[in-house]
Amino acid sequence: MMRTAILAAGIAAAAATGVSAQQQGEPTQEQLETAVKHFRIIGGAMQVEEVPGEMKNALFGCIYSAPFREISEKATAVIEANDQLSVDNNQHVLMALAAVCGFKPQAGSDN
Repeated sequence: MMRTAILAAGIAAAAATGVSAQQQGEPTQEQLETAVKHFRIIGGAMQVEEVPGEMKNALFGCIYSAPFREISEKATAVIEANDQLSVDNNQHVLMALAAVCGFKPQAGSDN
């Protein structure tokens, strides 16, 4: 329950920013490394039965239709804006990625 409350703040911030605008300029090495980590987390989530199908659908639809750079940068911004979230916690990163992709966990859910 606490995890859901903590992640809800990140989800609220993500909902306000959404994924839509096109990014410009060359990515830095740090941005590329972060994007690779984010892509691995999404790939792993797609293979885990415990990840809700609705989240998987939101993530796949998002990476199919939006620039991954933007998804990654917005998820990083959500995490950085919330002291209770950590880039070192893959669950936090997954929830931030899902949030910027439009996934909203059901009330009372631990996801």
